[in-house]
Amino acid sequence: MIEAKDVSLFYEDFQALQSISFTIPKGSINGLAGINGAGKSTLIKCLLGLFHEFEGTISLDGRHVKKEKQWIKEHCSYAPEETELFDFLTGQEFLQLIASLKKIPHAQQAIDQLVALFDMHSFLPVLINEYSHGMRQKILLSAALLGNPDFIFIDEAINGLDTLSLFRLKEHLEHLKHQGKTILIASHVLPILADWSDQLLIIHQGKLLTILTRQAIQSDQRPLEKLFIDLINEQP
Repeated sequence: MIEAKDVSLFYEDFQALQSISFTIPKGSINGLAGINGAGKSTLIKCLLGLFHEFEGTISLDGRHVKKEKQWIKEHCSYAPEETELFDFLTGQEFLQLIASLKKIPHAQQAIDQLVALFDMHSFLPVLINEYSHGMRQKILLSAALLGNPDFIFIDEAINGLDTLSLFRLKEHLEHLKHQGKTILIASHVLPILADWSDQLLIIHQGKLLTILTRQAIQSDQRPLEKLFIDLINEQP
């Protein structure tokens, strides 16, 4: 379970997050939606303990992110939209490096499962500097999923995936959910978030506007994009 209580964060004179509170249940897939600059990435970095200067409290399964940094590192994974991937390693070498850093037992077996999931056999022996954007996203997500983490944070990292990879990733995340894993996905692609998520958190200008359940989204007569825009336009 993820619990955030009155979380605020300032960048000098700019308030990036404003008294955000929510609970995310264990064993669930959750969406995080907002326009550019809404605070999605900032919130995720606070949840992971990557930003420490926030006000309020955040706990994961009762562990406070500011106090138990090693536990957070061992039980959480993070797939950002873009990151350095050691371009002069092959995909295979990069995943082996990540598995070594995470001290994953039976590492090659775990890697092989993700290679099959994302159909990476053809480009895994190739240097990463030759990868397309979609190939990089597959490697990045694979690195995050290695090691069976309890909490999985995906920040726009599904951008660039092809239809088959999205379908397989959705099935895989559903499987992880039923194992008790807790997943938070930030994306601009509202239909995917609505289809994948048990609940959808919508933030705007650093504020949590609402949390919509799947049932609430389905019962609303408005298209999801219209519902989203209406919620934002209601703000002063």
